[in-house]
Amino acid sequence: TAEKRAVAFYENVNAHFPTWSEGWTSAKEAMKIDSAAQTLIATSVPTPETGCLDGVSFVFTGEPIHISRKGAEKLVKDCGAFVRSAVSGKTNYLVIGNAMEDGRDVTTGVKYKKAKQIIAGKNKSNLKILNELDLFALVREQSK
Repeated sequence: TAEKRAVAFYENVNAHFPTWSEGWTSAKEAMKIDSAAQTLIATSVPTPETGCLDGVSFVFTGEPIHISRKGAEKLVKDCGAFVRSAVSGKTNYLVIGNAMEDGRDVTTGVKYKKAKQIIAGKNKSNLKILNELDLFALVREQSK
């Protein structure tokens, strides 16, 4: 997958680029390449591992940038999670996109506001709000 290729590239970056002694022109140049590699890894859609999110409940709102909303829902379902249509006290994660389908900011939406109420409430809740890159990181971490 693209993710595996990116990780392999990043882990062996010196094989693809000159070392300091072979002529880097500046530390800034090296940092730009490192930053680009990290961005490539972070934004690549992870490969789902069956069961890594068993029993976890997700709700999605807004449109992500690096994956379609349906693709994100499929990703977590393939990992064993549940996708719900509304936020409740039983929701583990609300995944927010870059903007709502109509262009509004996601913080103006009903699901986001409900999640903030639950998090701020007196009842103990494990609800967390993630963006799509946080979701990718969660899937990668749980797949280890």
